[in-house]
Amino acid sequence: MTVTEIIEVLPMILQYCVPGYLVLKFFQFLSSRKIHEHTIVASCVISFLLLCVCEMIGEEVPAENWANTVYGQVLLAVLIGAFFAMILALLLRCKPVEGVFVSLFGVSMDVDLMTNLLDGPDGANVVIHPKYADHYILGSYAGRDIKDGEQWIAIQYPQYFDKDGEKYYEFEDDPEAKYVCRLSDIEYMEIVK
Repeated sequence: MTVTEIIEVLPMILQYCVPGYLVLKFFQFLSSRKIHEHTIVASCVISFLLLCVCEMIGEEVPAENWANTVYGQVLLAVLIGAFFAMILALLLRCKPVEGVFVSLFGVSMDVDLMTNLLDGPDGANVVIHPKYADHYILGSYAGRDIKDGEQWIAIQYPQYFDKDGEKYYEFEDDPEAKYVCRLSDIEYMEIVK
C-alpha cells in the first residue's frame, strides 16, 4: 500500500472507527467499566450506527452545511455518541434501573463485589487487617484503583490499633492523611456501616 492509498483511506478509517472508539473510551471513563474484548469491532459497529444517525440529520440540513462533510459527520457522531454514553452511564448507576435488572435477570449491574459493598451513598468504614502485622487500621473508604495489575485501596482518617484493640496512632494533625495498600497485602477486611 502506498502513502497515497493510505491517505485516500484515512477519511474512511476516521469515519468508521474513531467515533465508536472515542465513545467506548468515554463510556469506560464515566462508568468505570473495562471493555477489553472486541474493541475494534465494537468501535466499528458503534461508528456505523452513529453515522446512520448523522446521515438522517444530514438529510434535514442544507447540502452545503458542515454536517454533510466527512469531518463534520465524525464530529457530530462523536458528540451524539458522547451524549448517549453519558445517558447510559447514568442509567447504569441508577438504583431503580438496577432493581429492574435484578428482578428480571437476577443480575446486579455492579462491576464487582467491592463496588457493591464499598461504594454506597453514605460510604463505608473499613477495618483493614494487614498480612504479617500486629495491628489493624480503621478508617473511611476513600477509593480504589488498579495499577500494574494490582488493586489498591485507600482509606481516609486512618486510626491504628494493636491486636488488643488499643489505639496507638491517629493522624489528628493531618485530616488529609490516607492509608493506601494493595488488596493482596490484606489478610482480611471488615466493613462497618
